[in-house]
Amino acid sequence: MSAYPAFFALYPTAERLRNVRALHYSNGVRSAPLWSAYVLFDFVFVMLVSVIVTVLFGALWSHWYGLGSLFVVFFLYGLTSVAFSCKCSFPILLYFADKCQMLYLFLSHHSWRLLRWLLGRSASCS
Repeated sequence: MSAYPAFFALYPTAERLRNVRALHYSNGVRSAPLWSAYVLFDFVFVMLVSVIVTVLFGALWSHWYGLGSLFVVFFLYGLTSVAFSCKCSFPILLYFADKCQMLYLFLSHHSWRLLRWLLGRSASCS
């Protein structure tokens, strides 16, 4: 799940490096429809990955509660990754930034879990 968003920046970057985007603009293609086409094309893959991963979680582990919410989280994560990849012009930088974002979310999530566990323990001791 954390690797596939970096691939969204590959095609726009390749177009930029090969001056295909300049050819689009010189032929009268406006930037809003061009970027909308990129986002809609990537939207298909976000939907596909979100559905496949949610179905796999539901089929392999029966103790998951709220698979619909899990699908929404995966879907929104994919959409924000698409939006982030449109802003970033270098795939390596995007991949590094995505990994930093994942590390930040991982550390913040587990620090809150540890804090909640420690506070619950101190409350039960008194």
